[in-house]
Formats: sequence, C-alpha cells, structure tokens
Amino acid sequence: MPEHTFQPAEAEAIDTYIDQANPAVNYGGNAQVRVGFTAGAENQDTLIKFDLALIPPGSIIEVATLSLYLEAQSGGAGALGTCRITRVLAASDWTEGGCTWNTRDGVNAWAGTAGCETRGVDIVGVDLWSGQPSVAIAAYDDFELDPVDFQAFLDVGNYGFKYWSEIRGGDALRYVRYTSATGLAAQRPKLYVRWREPSVRLIRYSIDVWDPEERIMDNQGQIVSPDRVNANEWIRLIGAGLPSSRVYDDLIADPQVSYIESVSYRMDSDKVNIKATKESMIQSFLKRLGGMAS
Repeated sequence: MPEHTFQPAEAEAIDTYIDQANPAVNYGGNAQVRVGFTAGAENQDTLIKFDLALIPPGSIIEVATLSLYLEAQSGGAGALGTCRITRVLAASDWTEGGCTWNTRDGVNAWAGTAGCETRGVDIVGVDLWSGQPSVAIAAYDDFELDPVDFQAFLDVGNYGFKYWSEIRGGDALRYVRYTSATGLAAQRPKLYVRWREPSVRLIRYSIDVWDPEERIMDNQGQIVSPDRVNANEWIRLIGAGLPSSRVYDDLIADPQVSYIESVSYRMDSDKVNIKATKESMIQSFLKRLGGMAS
C-alpha cells in the first residue's frame, strides 16, 4: 500500500499554539508548540495542519500516526489529565501567522468560543486521539490517530487539528512542550500515513479488447478520443480474461489494471501510442489501438 511520512520544512509547515494568558499574541513563528495550562488557570493549546495533497482523491486511510518531539514537560505523567487531538471544522479555519486565543486569523473570531473550544462548531464532536502524552524528554511521542476520523481530512476538508488538555483552567503550571516546524529540522513534527487506493474510484480509463470500434472509455462511461488520453492515469483492461470477484489491496496488484506511463500521438491517424506497465495491457494496445506500446 502507498505510504508517506510528511515532515514539512518551516516554509511549508503550518503549526502554532494559542495562549489564554496572552489572548492577542500569535505564536506562529515560535520554535515550540505547547499544551497545558499556567498557574493562573490559563490554557495553552496547539494547532497543526499538514498538506495532504500527495494522497490521491478517493483513497482510504489505513494508518495515520502523528509524532511530536518532546523538549520539556512539567508535572510528570498524568499531570495534564486526558489530552485530545481533534479535527478543526471549516467555520474555524485558521492561519498560522494570524490565529490567537481570540481570533482564528488575526481578525475574525473563532466560530464558537475563544480558544477554538466549542464542539460541533470549532472542532468536531469526536477525537482523532485521546489519552495521556508521554513525558519522556528528548524523544518523539507517537499518537496513533483514528483512521476513520482522519478520513474526513480527505473527504470533507482539511482544516488541521487541535491538541489540547481536557483540564480547562488548572491550578498549577503543567505543560508538554514540543519542537515546532520552526525548530531543529531533525525534531520537526511528522505525520506517517498509509492508504489504500480503491480501484473503482481511481481508474480513469477502460478498454474492451473485443470492442470492434477500438474505443477507450472514461470512468463516466463516455468515449475518450485518443488524443485526450493522459499519462499518469490508471486504465482497466476488459475482456482479457474471466471475470473475478477478488478484491486486490491496491491497483498495482490487480492484473487487469495498468498504469499509463507515457502517451504519444500519431501524426498520420487518430491512433495513440501508449507505454503501460503490464504485458497484458501492452498486447491489448498493440492489437486493438493499432499503436505501439512498450
């Protein structure tokens, strides 16, 4: 299955924290992010967003793990109570360089309450993760995120997530402090994701080897002109063998699906030359499209 570890540099990363004690201050350029509360009963919450554009539309999330490098902590194990990582909703979409405890972008208030706290308005009603963070300093703490809720980043919208303690207004200084993307490169936040690419949603073209008119169809059932076939897409070969009910883990394993590596066009006809990844596909194009494949 495809997988990737996202660990963007400062220029591409989006992370910050908000501080109830300093409600108009933005910390987007700070080298650390924090979760906890001060002795004055003011909370500190972290906001992070990863660019997930690398994951193809329609993919199914299998595993998502957030890793944050712990620089310091106060209070020891369990001092923060249950902590939560929760998706932010569209109404409270925030900016790294603008958000504060009072505002989501330096101008507009959070949709629900200050601090991006209201379930169902600022943040969703379920959590990506809940538990007690590690207090092992100078090491990454790994948070196994709920893949079902993480799926919403692809299917609904990606507005990042909030990491916070359910204790709102503690009576002593308690915190965990992590390296932000502005900090040391080797300690930046990272997100590991593994996903599955469902064939029925990602295959762009199909071709029936027994079609006498040699037509290529798109995934909406419409005929595609040869000069409209694009590389870097998947194509299904129909009629090359007996139908099968087997479900494959990914498109690469499916013998009836091939990846189009490159496309070139014949100047003297309406034929197309296609370089595909599987022998069955190659032979099909040689036979049915009158072009050359390799």
